[in-house]
Amino acid sequence: MTPEDERKVTRKIDFRILPLLIWLYLLSYLDRTNIGNVKNDLIEDLGLTEEQYSTAVSVFYIGYILFEVPSNILLKKTKPAFWIGTIVLAWGIASTCMVFTNNYTALILIRVFLGIAESGFFPGIVFYLTFWYPKKEQGLRVAIFYSASALSGALGGVLAFGILRLDDTFGLEGWKLLFLVEGFPSVISGILTWFLLPNYPQTSSWLTEQEQNIVELRLKRDTDNSKVPIVGNSVWSTIKSIKVWGFAVMFLTLVTPVYSISFYLPSIIEDLGYSSLESNILTTPIYAMTAVSIIVNAYFSDKSSDRSWHVVLPACIGCLGFILLTFGTWFDIPELSYASIFLANSGIACGIPITMAWLTNCLNDWKAVATASGLVVGFGNIGGILGPSLYGYLYLPPSEGEEEGSYVLAHFSMAIMTIACCVISFILKKTSPPIQRQETLDEKSPLLNSASYES
Repeated sequence: MTPEDERKVTRKIDFRILPLLIWLYLLSYLDRTNIGNVKNDLIEDLGLTEEQYSTAVSVFYIGYILFEVPSNILLKKTKPAFWIGTIVLAWGIASTCMVFTNNYTALILIRVFLGIAESGFFPGIVFYLTFWYPKKEQGLRVAIFYSASALSGALGGVLAFGILRLDDTFGLEGWKLLFLVEGFPSVISGILTWFLLPNYPQTSSWLTEQEQNIVELRLKRDTDNSKVPIVGNSVWSTIKSIKVWGFAVMFLTLVTPVYSISFYLPSIIEDLGYSSLESNILTTPIYAMTAVSIIVNAYFSDKSSDRSWHVVLPACIGCLGFILLTFGTWFDIPELSYASIFLANSGIACGIPITMAWLTNCLNDWKAVATASGLVVGFGNIGGILGPSLYGYLYLPPSEGEEEGSYVLAHFSMAIMTIACCVISFILKKTSPPIQRQETLDEKSPLLNSASYES
């Protein structure tokens, strides 16, 4: 068993599971945020107010928050392929049901169910990756998986640009056709996930016995070399841990601005003087840059065995972006406003996968990982309620004689959020164990006996 053997196993796992996870998260984020691409059409056809739209966006996160931890426990108690596939199938059905939405009540009910359906997916995948990769390699893999959210933003803008122009096709409004086209692939993908997603290394026939043992040894060595974890090996010790809640609050300060942009970006760009269709296509380069930034930041985080600075520095860039966006909006400088969105979205999004990798790096027991990741993502996604609400309620309506209102106060509130993120990250850096730099395996490393991951 040589270092090259270890690298070959890692690459084999990467190519086997990451493409599917990226595809599923792209669908997840697309079905969750595509309501932002049809905001104006939705408001007009259903007769909604700005506050009602904000509420429809936010109610998604009620079920999303409440069911995070139970879903992670069920993922371990059942089988990952079955549980994750069922989650994908459920949200696909919910998304396609938007075709039947004709009033505000129906919109709210579907958004609530969509949130419940998607609740266990992101923390579940973060948990699932710990079955396959040692701690030092998790940051890049979580980031590659999470970058699909940015890719979905880019794809969502292009799809919305094309599909909204097909209004009255098959007797459907353009926005209903968009939900149908983007929701149906999730239904098919959920069923396929039951058969395509491997459960555990020790039950995967595409790995040889030696490769299974290499994976097991890497994970065992990872645990043995860890510093004292931040919590004990029980659900209750995780729930009452102040440090876990510190991660949860930091995640909240990251998620709030990210979701604000996700749901309001087309509207923000439209307020710069572009049409509804143009604003959708102009979101694409912003999300493309975000996807690249997420992966580059995670690569250097794993390379340097550092997590905190790779949250702080991107957050500072994001803060600068929101400050410039506030300035450009206040003084009506469209070019500056548009350029600053690149900095704001790319900077703040980079910290989300690194925060989750940092959290799991501080834990050893599967119950602690399942509980903490669910708790942190669940609490953090209060930002899905807080962010859109701030943009809805801090929106300044147009003054007399003006056509457009302003999101200037909402932009400034996001800048304050990113400053809080930097402060919390510094505190956690001082109180959390560092990531261990791991030596590669060599010929003298003993092979462990195979053990069932399902026990």
